Amino acid sequence: MDQTEKDELLRAAKADIVRTTSVIGGLVERLDESIGQAAAAERAIDNTESETAFEDRMLATAMSANSAQTREGLTQLVLSPYFARLDVGFADEPERPYYIAKHAASELGIYSWTAPVAALRFEAPGEVSYQTPRRGRRAGAMTRRDQYMIARGHLNFMTTEAVGRERELVYQEHFSGRKTGFVLPEVVAQMEKAQDQVIRADHRGPFVISGPAGSGKTTLALHRVAFLRQSPETAGQYPAESILVLVQDGSTEDYFSHLLPELGIHDVQITTFGHWAIGVLELGRYFYHARPGHNEQERDRYEFAKLQALSGEMAPATTRELKAPDKLLVAHYRDYLDDGQMGLLASELEESALDRFDLTLLLMAKRRAEGALMTTVEDVTYLRGGLTKKTPRKVPLEYALVLVDEFQNYLPEQLRLLRGAADKKQSMLYIGDLAQQTQFGAMRDWAQIGEAVAPERTIKLQKVYRNTRQILEYIRGRGYDVEIPVGVAEGPAVAEHPARDVVEALQYIVGLTRAPGTQLGIIAKDPAAIETYRDYFADDPSVRCL
Repeated sequence: MDQTEKDELLRAAKADIVRTTSVIGGLVERLDESIGQAAAAERAIDNTESETAFEDRMLATAMSANSAQTREGLTQLVLSPYFARLDVGFADEPERPYYIAKHAASELGIYSWTAPVAALRFEAPGEVSYQTPRRGRRAGAMTRRDQYMIARGHLNFMTTEAVGRERELVYQEHFSGRKTGFVLPEVVAQMEKAQDQVIRADHRGPFVISGPAGSGKTTLALHRVAFLRQSPETAGQYPAESILVLVQDGSTEDYFSHLLPELGIHDVQITTFGHWAIGVLELGRYFYHARPGHNEQERDRYEFAKLQALSGEMAPATTRELKAPDKLLVAHYRDYLDDGQMGLLASELEESALDRFDLTLLLMAKRRAEGALMTTVEDVTYLRGGLTKKTPRKVPLEYALVLVDEFQNYLPEQLRLLRGAADKKQSMLYIGDLAQQTQFGAMRDWAQIGEAVAPERTIKLQKVYRNTRQILEYIRGRGYDVEIPVGVAEGPAVAEHPARDVVEALQYIVGLTRAPGTQLGIIAKDPAAIETYRDYFADDPSVRCL
């Protein structure tokens, strides 16, 4: 393909983008009008005395919510209308372009990445087929495949390929600076075929995604959540309010909470096990405290004693007793903790602090007392004049999907509780790696929690994208079998600095130049040495010692 042909393709592509974004903008305006009309209709219903007011109100609210969701998707399409074009013809349909995007606009021939036909974007031009939910495989012929990167309506990158013609770069804008962050929606466009097949795997039963840090396992899992939530075949079985995403800490919670909305997923509960357990137990005045104690030795001994207590059955408790559980915990731990540890327990309870062992024991006692983990829901009755009446009732806690991030750091009892809260589909999504376990007493194998995961539903990711090329080359130079992915980020050269003792190492670390906001990690094999580092940097939250 000569430059003249490329210029013509680029001109046509840019014209298509302008035309498409203009039409989508018009659709958004019309949706705004319908949303306003729906709001007026809801207000009118609130002021009526019709016998069907309640049903009319529910229908109007549902239509309004659906319009708002559609509007959100279209608003994102104005900025980036699609990332692939596939010219495909089928036996029952003449050739036409199929555009693949984050969201759908069917009237423009734009299909969501969750649609079955979107799987064809990983195929080369020629004879192709894809799996449909009802008609089996659908075969056709693809004559052309284009890939784009469009941001804020501006084309930054384009390639094209066709039958008998290999992939060629049509246009690549010269960026003035490097991106400072990684945006999750880009993965949708840059996903590999194997990753797409993982996301589209059957939704029923447990699924495990493991791999080393930086391999993209969390990103892949979040896309699977988005797929199950948005795909027409599964969306009805995975309403947002029935999805539970458990993470390890507040920073990860914040990270997930920003990424899922970028894929159009809202109202999914993203929380830590501690916060989730306190909510289920309805212990609003308590807070979660990880690893109580004054030093590492005391924390380890305390956790070891509590781990023994976890294997003993707590005395039957009433629902009322579980609302103020201090006496229950003291009575149960008395046979397992020494006097000093009982003193630590008393001071923790006085501060209304509970750790993972306390919460697990209380959840197990609650399930035994109520027959299942129960939760309170409110039935809402709409009255005249826009008033509502709320009636609380207890129902079993049940989730359509439970995602457990860093599953290898959960107690077996915790995972059994979570499995018990999954509905009959048993859609459990585990992310992590048993080789990266850091929590004392955590699960060692799947048999401990009674989970049987089929081999084809255990995905092990190998590539690591987080490390720079220089780090990977350094590791490879030390004799390890490490793959260096194409396009991996560049970074500074890896340096070695010999130190005769901890003091000399500390002097070198303190002298390092660090940009504001960056973190420093210190890893030591000797426990005594790491305690020295930890004590020295005790007042510096940007230094992590392991």
